[in-house]
Amino acid sequence: MMTSQDKMFVCFGLIGLAAFAMVLDASSYSFGNDDLAKSDLFESMKRAGVTIARLQEHPRGPIPKNRDEWLVSEDYPAQALNDENEGVLSLKIGVDAFGEVFDCEVTRSSGYVMFDRRACDAISTRARFYPALDEGQQSVKAYYDQTVRWQMED
Repeated sequence: MMTSQDKMFVCFGLIGLAAFAMVLDASSYSFGNDDLAKSDLFESMKRAGVTIARLQEHPRGPIPKNRDEWLVSEDYPAQALNDENEGVLSLKIGVDAFGEVFDCEVTRSSGYVMFDRRACDAISTRARFYPALDEGQQSVKAYYDQTVRWQMED
């Protein structure tokens, strides 16, 4: 049977383990290169074209994790396809300290509300970022500028 003191040590051990897990980040992984190359983190970084060195830079702005998932061909508005409309727009994307989108603002319109609205809706839902870091390497809210080109496939 565990004494109260034994239970306290187990509790502190679990708290310490949880605290360690919370501060662990990509720069402090201590496994070998083979393990890193097989990890999901490495695969998502490779897909996004992000290096560990880039993640360690500070201060820095937000870095996209999954840009290839932000907009897909199914997002092209049906009316725009029927009318053979194309357009280019610019966005200012607000990214919170957790890498989640909290705002999307069209800074240069495509000239078509359906393109502007669809881009912000999709990106607000799908975009994920490595958050911006300040001088002290703390995650902070920041903005990311993105250009979107709506172009019909041949």
